[in-house]
Amino acid sequence: MMSNLPKDLVEEILSRVPAAALRRLRSTCKEWNALLDDKNSLKNILVSGELNLIDPFYKSEVDISNIYHCNGLLLCTTKDKTKLVIWNPCTGQTKWIEPRDEDYHKCENLCDKFGMLYDKYVLGYETNTSSPSYKILRVLFCQHIFKMEIYEVNSNSWRVLDVTPDWYIRSCGVALKENTYWFGKKKEPQFNDQALISFNYTSERFACLCIPVRNDYGKVQLSSIREEKLSLLYMMFHPFQIEIWVTDEIKPDSVSWSKFFTVDMMKLQGTQTFPSHMNFIIEEEQKVAMFCVVKMKKGKLTNMVYIVGEDELREEEDFGESSITSPCPIMFSYVPSLVQI
Repeated sequence: MMSNLPKDLVEEILSRVPAAALRRLRSTCKEWNALLDDKNSLKNILVSGELNLIDPFYKSEVDISNIYHCNGLLLCTTKDKTKLVIWNPCTGQTKWIEPRDEDYHKCENLCDKFGMLYDKYVLGYETNTSSPSYKILRVLFCQHIFKMEIYEVNSNSWRVLDVTPDWYIRSCGVALKENTYWFGKKKEPQFNDQALISFNYTSERFACLCIPVRNDYGKVQLSSIREEKLSLLYMMFHPFQIEIWVTDEIKPDSVSWSKFFTVDMMKLQGTQTFPSHMNFIIEEEQKVAMFCVVKMKKGKLTNMVYIVGEDELREEEDFGESSITSPCPIMFSYVPSLVQI
């Protein structure tokens, strides 16, 4: 009987099955259904490899400018900004979407003049249905133009979200369950005007939550841990160090944090030129962090990855020349899923 086989042997068997066929195996038995629901087992079953997104219309590989991940799905924006695609790399399923661009060119002209344009798409889902109902939120602002739009996958339609925020978004979004989070700044000057901005896809409401640091002169980046917790990186320059924080509990109107560790950058050989922006992920069990940065090396912009513990550089890798058009590498903790779009 297959149900009597050891778990690691079942994982080995299932790893040889095409990902697109795994969903049909859920009905085989309760044990297999539970195994395919377990994220750790699923990571062992789904073999990693190079991912290629193919345009179904032109039968060619797609150039991607931005990627956002949520619940095993990737939301990709094409480099020419004419298409969005929701993609499950495990099953190969895709959904192509036409973005609304009626205000984009107006903002682009303002950006040429004033130098600031924020136009990002994030993906989430509401939880008051029997299965996740996916939505895309578009945040667009430049000078006096501020617009938010919602795309509902089930109805295949866009609508404007009526919001008058009292804050600015200062980072890319991070998915955690049915919410997206950003690092932001309140419009009205206050003693501590830094905030964690959250958006809930069920209520379609925003909230301002606290962050554990005062970001007067440093830089803040957000990340997630297996889409279960938020992590926050705070880089200070006086003293030159990095603090990493992890959430203990997140509620709709509050959040609590614990310090993960501190890195004294002056003690790490060769990392004194870390830039002010970076991507990062952390590994709780091994108590390490991985930074993905762009730095000047031998006269060229180079993608560098550092793995550090507390005041200890564990590993340094050169990932080749960086693109001028996309100077910041994209790195995130991806949790595979067999979810359907």
